Amino acid sequence: MIVFRNDDVSASTDVRRMSDGYEVIREFFPEAEIWSAVSLFCKENKIGSVYPGVPFKDKPQKWFYGVDGFVTMKHDIKHRVVSHGLLHIDHSKASYDVQEMSIVTSCNYLKTNIFVPPFNRFNLDTEIICKENSIFLVGKEENWLNLESNNFNPDHKYHYYHSWRLDADKLREILSASTSANRQ
Repeated sequence: MIVFRNDDVSASTDVRRMSDGYEVIREFFPEAEIWSAVSLFCKENKIGSVYPGVPFKDKPQKWFYGVDGFVTMKHDIKHRVVSHGLLHIDHSKASYDVQEMSIVTSCNYLKTNIFVPPFNRFNLDTEIICKENSIFLVGKEENWLNLESNNFNPDHKYHYYHSWRLDADKLREILSASTSANRQ
């Protein structure tokens, strides 16, 4: 089964835009598993990202503490909610205690046992915390391809994107071009 993961879902997410994208995925892959990787706290903004001022992956950790939004969405029958942490921080740079609080608390709140590290970055502490708490650490064993920068391959199992970057029309273009090419 193919899995599509939408990263950076937050209080800033345009839920209609996200849902429209999920409907497009279902058009092409009705049996696909769709994951919403939720960061519980964010800095609300109009672009729909978890923080304004993209790119922000190399900002100092304290920069991510300036939040004013909180996700209340927990579950939806159309997709699976997974954790992207309390804050969208680089967990590989955080102390063990900070990581443990972020991962375990967010997974408990969201009622999930799956953690997707922001920026796809983690370290041995992340692995230990997840293992000790029976949480599946995304990215440790599987190979995720980014729909925004890789050609879509319908034969590959794991794909991720950001709904604030790819709307339904762009997803349709990506999925239809690649699935049509593979059928020829």
